Order: sequence, then C-alpha cells, then structure tokens
Amino acid sequence: MVKKKLKEFYLIIDSSQVDKLLGICFTWRKDRSIYLDQQSYVSQILEEFRMANCKPSHMPISPSI
Repeated sequence: MVKKKLKEFYLIIDSSQVDKLLGICFTWRKDRSIYLDQQSYVSQILEEFRMANCKPSHMPISPSI
C-alpha cells in the first residue's frame, strides 16, 4: 500500500530487500526477524565532529534535569 502511494509521486525502483536506509543498516535473519543497526552512522557523526576518541558515558546528563 505504501509503495503504491509513493509510486504515484516518485520514481521508485524496487530492486530487493533494503540493506541501508537513512543511516540504518538492516540485517535480514533466517528466522524472518530484522536487526537494525546505526553503528556506522554514529561512527561517521563522531568522526565528523572529532569526537571519536571521547570518553563514552551511559548517561551524559542527570535524569532529574
């Protein structure tokens, strides 16, 4: 349904299952589940802003703020 509506307004080429879209990597598993991963996108952004070597933090700000 969505593809049909989009095709009314945009040229769409449906070649197969999507592997990457808007920085999200899709992994299609044999049990028919889908794994979504943004690791490469996050790494790219960290490199762009020269933050790839920064110290990671689970909660950068207090939840009470």
